[in-house]
Amino acid sequence: MAANASIRLKLFLLLLAIAIAPMAIVTWHGHVTTQRLGKELAEYGRATRTDSLVKQLRKTVETSAAILRYQKESVELALRVQASEVERRLSLRPKRVQPVYLASQFDGLGEPPPGLHPSPRHLKARTGEQPKPMEISLESQVILLAPGVEASHVADDVKRLSTMTPVYAKLQTQYSYLFYWQYTSLETGVHSSYPGHGGYPTEYDPRRRAWYTGAVNAGGMTWSPLIVDASTRQITITASMPVLKPDGTVAGVTAIDLAIVDVLRGINVQAGLQEGTRMFLVKGVSESEMSAKKIQIFAGQVEAGGDWRANIDLGWLKSSDERVLAMMAADVVAGRTGLRRAPYGGEDSLWAYSPIDVFETHLLAIVPFKGIAQVAAQVVGRVQNETAKRLRATGLFALVIVFIVAVFAIAGSRSVTKPIQSLVEAARRLANGDFSARAAVTSADEIGELGKSFNEMVPHLEDRMKLRQSLSLAKEVQQHLLPHEAPALRGFDIAGFSVYCDQTGGDYFDYIDLSNSDAERLGIAIGDVSGHGIASALLMTTARALLRSSAGGFEELSDLMNHINGHLARDTRSGRFMTLLYMVISSGSQTLRWASAGHDPLLVYSPSSDVFDELTEGDIPLGVDPDWRYASFEKDCLNDECIIVAGTDGIWETRNPDGEMFGKHGLQDVIRSHAHAPAEEICEAVQQA
Repeated sequence: MAANASIRLKLFLLLLAIAIAPMAIVTWHGHVTTQRLGKELAEYGRATRTDSLVKQLRKTVETSAAILRYQKESVELALRVQASEVERRLSLRPKRVQPVYLASQFDGLGEPPPGLHPSPRHLKARTGEQPKPMEISLESQVILLAPGVEASHVADDVKRLSTMTPVYAKLQTQYSYLFYWQYTSLETGVHSSYPGHGGYPTEYDPRRRAWYTGAVNAGGMTWSPLIVDASTRQITITASMPVLKPDGTVAGVTAIDLAIVDVLRGINVQAGLQEGTRMFLVKGVSESEMSAKKIQIFAGQVEAGGDWRANIDLGWLKSSDERVLAMMAADVVAGRTGLRRAPYGGEDSLWAYSPIDVFETHLLAIVPFKGIAQVAAQVVGRVQNETAKRLRATGLFALVIVFIVAVFAIAGSRSVTKPIQSLVEAARRLANGDFSARAAVTSADEIGELGKSFNEMVPHLEDRMKLRQSLSLAKEVQQHLLPHEAPALRGFDIAGFSVYCDQTGGDYFDYIDLSNSDAERLGIAIGDVSGHGIASALLMTTARALLRSSAGGFEELSDLMNHINGHLARDTRSGRFMTLLYMVISSGSQTLRWASAGHDPLLVYSPSSDVFDELTEGDIPLGVDPDWRYASFEKDCLNDECIIVAGTDGIWETRNPDGEMFGKHGLQDVIRSHAHAPAEEICEAVQQA
């Protein structure tokens, strides 16, 4: 045991015998005292701060809920005034017609209404686009006739409602921060709305909307659930009430829309609360089938203390404490006020909620327990003071222990540094290229094991260096197999390049002169062997030899591919395969002939029409099935401006430092921007991109 004891154990036992006894006593005493003091202070601070947060949070939520209830009462009062004015006008004879502007005029058909301007509050949302300001007019209302209603049949109703513009405008002035739309719809199908705007759906019939039918069925003032506005697709809530004819029958419904974000924007939830407070408008949903209750979000702040965002389906509230979340959901479904403690976003938080009658929802505030950090800071300060006292008492003991440990460490280091020095010297010789270097270390501890491993490593390292030299030579040989310059073919401008990311690889391209006394022809090949390394390079070299030796002996490209595939399939047993695209072009001909063995399609670009065409016709890769019969294809697409691009996936699968792939669209952008440059410049531009 003593002879084979590790150096770690030797030093550990030595230092343990000298230092552990006095240090353990001092540490234990200081730890017990500090822990007791810290616990007492932390409990006191936590209780005090929590009680303060609870009071502030409850007061803020209840105050915010009261503000919303006040807004509800203000809207209902304004709506009664609006309904009274509508009923009064319906009871009078039609007077001189005020200017009437139809919805089509607001949509750009005919003479535009006066005062049109983009409204930053009326944002029209479209699928997949950012909301844009809608054009409205504060000088006029809009008249819309329901589908199937003839203007001549409702001319008197249009005249009567046309006089409502001053009433709408006056109420809008008083509640401009709150009102979204004010409108009246009659049973005859006439609909007037203020501010004037367009954007109504083609089949829009206000008499079928929930705010209309709800008011008629209720026979009085009613609030609709949260709905999507027909013109802007924003989330709104509507207060509506029926308007009556002089004989007491229902003539229609008048209503006021409120945008949820406008209603909630005035609530300052940060006042008196912790930084990071989030506010939500939520509703409890009971799922009868599962007997479960959840809390659905209708509106919320984009970030703590920021703007509100509304959506008919923002999702569901989540917390890692599902038990507490279920209790909160039960409270919200039952319409109760409450305060709970649960994690939110991974942070311990207080959840306070209070019902809002008008929305049939709850206002929810979530406050992180960051205030506890202040108490923790006070605790840390007191603990540091107590620790300083203990350190002064133990300083003398520490100095003595350090001195004793230093004396023994110096004596023991001599037995450790000598073998380490031997290792350093051997490593220095190895770095200078001396593979005969060995470390003279004979101890039986970890340093001895390190010396033994070093000595065993040197021969392996020498072998690996020889292997790297062989790979470098193989790469050089393989690079010499690729064309060093592009051939000259009358009527064509040709260029190509290949860049290897490994020592050797399976990417391949080549030019094969097929010219004879009758015609100037050129074969162009580009291929990609699966995998990397020596095996891929050998398969690529074999395919190159087969192609070069056989290209001139086959008139049909399909026969040539069958010939190459037969040889590769018989010689390949490791599951490797190769994609190959071979095409033939002729001077003075517009016909492109090609055959493809699983390779990426050729790109044909026409600068005049700015159109990329992919020649996707092809077959399976070479070496997969020896009996596969390949096909050849041809297309008349070669003209003076045509650009043909063939490549391997190493181009479009290249990634930048952010991990984004270059992609085929990136390749097309480079070709498009350099379409009128020589082929060599296009190749250089692709490499640079």
